[in-house]
Amino acid sequence: MNGIECITKAQIKVSENAKNVIHMYGDSKSPSTIMQTEPIKKIFLECVNRGITYKYITEITKDNIPYCKEVLEIIKTGELRHLDGIKGNFALTEYEYLATATLYDAQPLQDVIYSNAKQIVKQNECLFETLWDKSMPAEQKIKEIEEGLESDVIEIIRNSSRAKKLYLNLVNNAKKEIMIIFPTVNAFIRQDKVGVIKSLKKVSRESNVMIRILMPIESFNQDELDAMSYGDFSQQKETIDSDFGNTICSENFGNIDIRNIDRMSEAKATILITDRNQSLVMELKDDTKDTFDEAIGLSTYSNSISGVLSYVAIFESLWIETKLYEQVRAHERMQNAFINIAAHELRTPAQAILGFSRLLKKHPELKDELVDGMYRNASRLQKLINNILDVTTIESQSLHLNKEKFDLNYVISNLVDEYRHQIKKTNSNIKLIYGNNNNAIFIESDKERIIQVISNLIDNAIKFTKDGGEISISCEVETENEHNKQVVVGVRDTGSGINSEIFPKLFSKFTTKSYQGTGLGLFISKNIVEEHDGKIWAKNHERGQKGTTVAFSLPLKINIHPNNRKNPIENKVKT
Repeated sequence: MNGIECITKAQIKVSENAKNVIHMYGDSKSPSTIMQTEPIKKIFLECVNRGITYKYITEITKDNIPYCKEVLEIIKTGELRHLDGIKGNFALTEYEYLATATLYDAQPLQDVIYSNAKQIVKQNECLFETLWDKSMPAEQKIKEIEEGLESDVIEIIRNSSRAKKLYLNLVNNAKKEIMIIFPTVNAFIRQDKVGVIKSLKKVSRESNVMIRILMPIESFNQDELDAMSYGDFSQQKETIDSDFGNTICSENFGNIDIRNIDRMSEAKATILITDRNQSLVMELKDDTKDTFDEAIGLSTYSNSISGVLSYVAIFESLWIETKLYEQVRAHERMQNAFINIAAHELRTPAQAILGFSRLLKKHPELKDELVDGMYRNASRLQKLINNILDVTTIESQSLHLNKEKFDLNYVISNLVDEYRHQIKKTNSNIKLIYGNNNNAIFIESDKERIIQVISNLIDNAIKFTKDGGEISISCEVETENEHNKQVVVGVRDTGSGINSEIFPKLFSKFTTKSYQGTGLGLFISKNIVEEHDGKIWAKNHERGQKGTTVAFSLPLKINIHPNNRKNPIENKVKT
């Protein structure tokens, strides 16, 4: 087609035929042409009013910002995006394609290519989507121009000294955030030598810049290390530990985080991103070299937002991956530990039962004593099996409660009597104390599950309390206001206290420092309490006092005897 009148008619006709969407790709002159050519502007507005969604890519410049803002105001349900260096113009609907030559201010075009061939339309739709993915929101580009930000720059740097100078300059001038990927441990060591790590410490300390580093600390074998400058692993490890330790531990820079990432054979570059608006990618030419200048090849600097954000996306993806990987490894370690513990815990009572059975055959006159031993070990075995089944129930989110109304004080009193009897049978001098002034505390809960929780807490207290020690159990009502009450049950011991290594994960699966036990009891207890809308917590005693207090709370919906005391855990319960 040619001729201004025919071309304008073609543009209007294609727009009128659109059903749902119009995709437009135009150079920096296209916004002024649309807004200043009345017939084209009119059909543009009509399409918007018909509910047509526009996706429009153009090159936004200082000169066309007023027209771009006008376009943005009109296509409120669509989107306008910016892309550098656009040459040529085309538009797409579901069924038609229209391409034009370069536009001039307020002047419609005189030469147009039109097609409604399905393959042509589909091919150019794919092209448009590719360009769309590379573009950036118009609002962001307009803001950059209006705020006087420098234009996008992509620079290939062949001089290693210049790359090093730019590298340090970017680090030292970072305002908010730095992300770095080191491809090898040797890359870290070389860059430490030129002052990169020192600069990271400085901006972290003085400007509170958040720093995240990814590097393959754990993926080297001795053969690989022999080929490197630091062939001795212990020497290399000492260097890394020294730098990282000084950065994170000794000086307590909580805003520096380093994670291990498996080294990928194709990863041959150090990637630096600062403030999510500048990037420097330095090719690793020879990792066996001692110096920065000898090791790196070409470097690429960019402040193109779309390019930088691509590297940000890669970094964030790897960062999340490392976290998930660590979680999987931690789970595997816990699972292996549990298998070892469970195997031991299953074998011990099973062997005892078999041993008592053999003795019973030979010495029937000892029946009562031997049967008692078999019962005791069978109970231990049953408890372990029930714990494993409970964990399965919890993890499948199928833990159900059979609630009933009962006197919690009465239940605890009976439970304490049973434990006193057991302690007496073992000839232990552990003192078990419980007193509640005989006040009835009625709750509506799963009775058997609450007994299970309290039993777990008492079992743990007995396990870690030496002979002659003391265990105090308390059960009191706390009143926040006339509408909110809760019952708090606490178990306080004079044992060794909770090991600092396991304290943060005390209520997780397989957490134990005991020579016996599976580390499932507190995990199960936590889930039972939380299923009742309660809370569970623990604390080691302070000010020279030995032992631990573990307590849990349950909400109350029923009026309780008014003489109950508050703050039960802070005061020792007396008999």
